[in-house]
Order: sequence, then C-alpha cells, then structure tokens
Amino acid sequence: MKILILKIILIIILILFFSSCKENFVSPTVNNQLPFTDTIPYDFLGEGKICFDRIGPMDNYRCIFVIDLDNKKSWNISMLEDAPSISPDGNRIAFSTFAGVDSWDIYIFDSDGSNSHRISSYYGMEQCPTWFPDNQNLIYYSSSFIHNEITPVFTYNLQTKTAVKIIDFGKLNYPTECFPIDKISVSSKNKCIVCTSLGICTFNLDGSNLKFILSGKETYFNYHSPVWNPNGDKFAIVKKDFSKFDILIFNEDGTNSTIIYSGLEENDGTYWSGSNDVSLCWSPDGKKLLFNKKEGHLTSHIYVINSDGSGLCKVTTEIGTTNRSISWGK
Repeated sequence: MKILILKIILIIILILFFSSCKENFVSPTVNNQLPFTDTIPYDFLGEGKICFDRIGPMDNYRCIFVIDLDNKKSWNISMLEDAPSISPDGNRIAFSTFAGVDSWDIYIFDSDGSNSHRISSYYGMEQCPTWFPDNQNLIYYSSSFIHNEITPVFTYNLQTKTAVKIIDFGKLNYPTECFPIDKISVSSKNKCIVCTSLGICTFNLDGSNLKFILSGKETYFNYHSPVWNPNGDKFAIVKKDFSKFDILIFNEDGTNSTIIYSGLEENDGTYWSGSNDVSLCWSPDGKKLLFNKKEGHLTSHIYVINSDGSGLCKVTTEIGTTNRSISWGK
C-alpha cells in the first residue's frame, strides 16, 4: 500500500513538473550571426527556398539554415531545434524545440526567424512537423507514456488553432512495435506516407485505410524518408544497406520502382541525436530531388539530382558539418 501511495505521489510530482516547464518555457531566440561559407550551385538548383538543419563544424553550433535561391542569398537561425520543415509557399518554418525534461514542442516562425509561436504543448516529445500542400495544416507525431500512448499522430490547423489526434502507431500491431521513423509526407491527394519500423505505409488524413505498401525484411530500418512528388502520383525513398546508398522512385501504390541514384556513403555509425538524419525532398516543380548522405565521422552533405537521375550536384561543402532534415518551398 505504501509503495502504491509513493508511486501516485511521484506521478503527481512529474505531472506538476511538466506543467511548470510548459508554462515557463520562453520562445526560441533568433540569432543570424553565423557565416555560411559553402559554394551554393544557385543556377542549377533553380527557384524557391531550401531549409535544413546544420550541426557543426563538429560540435560548435546547431542552427536552421535557409537558402533563398531566387535572391541568391542565405541566412541562419541559431537555436536548439529539431527537424525543421519549410512551408510549400516558402513563408514559414515549423520545427520541434526543447520545452523541458523529455519534452519537445512544435513551433512556427517566418522564414526569416521572426514571429515565433508555439502550436503544441502535448506532454511528450512532439517530432517531425510536416506541412500539407495547402500551407495551412501540419502533421506531426509524439512520444508520450503519460496518456498511455506511445506514438500518436496529430494534425494541426493554423486557422482554427486546433490539433486532432488521428492515429496511434503504438497500438497498430500491439504487442509488436510499430513506430514512425522521420517525417510523415502528405500528398496533394491528402494521402499520408511514412516509414515505420515495420515498413512503408500509407493512410488517410483521418487515420483510416492504413496499408503497408512496402514491407518485409529488407525494409526494416533500410528504407527512409518516403516523400510524395507535387502531383501525388509518385514517391521517392532512400534505401540504405551497409555502405550502399540508393534513391528510388515508386508509383503511388508502391509498384514499378526506378533507381535514379546509386552510390556509396562513408557511414561509421555515428549520428547526432534528433530526428530526420536521412532526409529527402522534391523541388516545388517536381523536377529535382534533394538528399543528404553521410561522408565520414559526424559529417553529412546535401546533394541535388534531376528526377530522371541526371545532373548530380553537391550543395553543401563546409568540412565537418552534418546537414539534414531538408525541405524545399517556393
């Protein structure tokens, strides 16, 4: 009986502690001071804004970088963040940031780092926000044991300022673990796709009609970052197998795969903490793909390639940096 009472008291203390963290958390500070020395292939990349997470050189700093292709300039927003994602129109960035012990919240600010505000305060670690094509909705997932949930998925509407839980991956194949890995991509047809510990699955925005379109032994932790093209009729994905690194494009239903890039990566097994280490995104016109690839100890660089497999070009070059969580808006 005494043990039960102590457990109840401990739970109450933890809830009060997390509540205090949420109430006292201060918005991130924007600091545009760090230099960007990479030689960017502006002409080959084309148009829009590219956003990504950078750590380094080595452990010197962590920040969001934005490359404005139209005006041929770049800037950074220095802060403790995870998995930034730029809106399709290029105007806003969503990201997850530290909000207390074992707690991360989703924030949004303008692409220049101004007007930051929090959109989530769920008790847990909200991760990997991704924009809908309409620029008004986001999807993200959380990890929380306080509400007896493992990985619930939420959608958030910026106009109504409401979050809706649509599915809990922790309960899909119980007791077999099934949890999302990296970001959830939403197509122009309102279909979601995500890489999980059991394979690649699609589902509707209300959580219905969940299908594993790519599953089996080779998909477990080998497939990463599935992302829809702008038309929503194809998706691209990274496939890793030891040092082998491939990018494939599939039809909407997971059939008819085409390898557009096949190469090697220098992967010593070391990673910075956080989400979306292996990331991939389409250009707004659907003609190009950006991806990041490991190139040695705590180093990962971004490349761009045409969707037909031609024109491979390196985008980031600064030595000792990890560049990941890539997104591309107009």
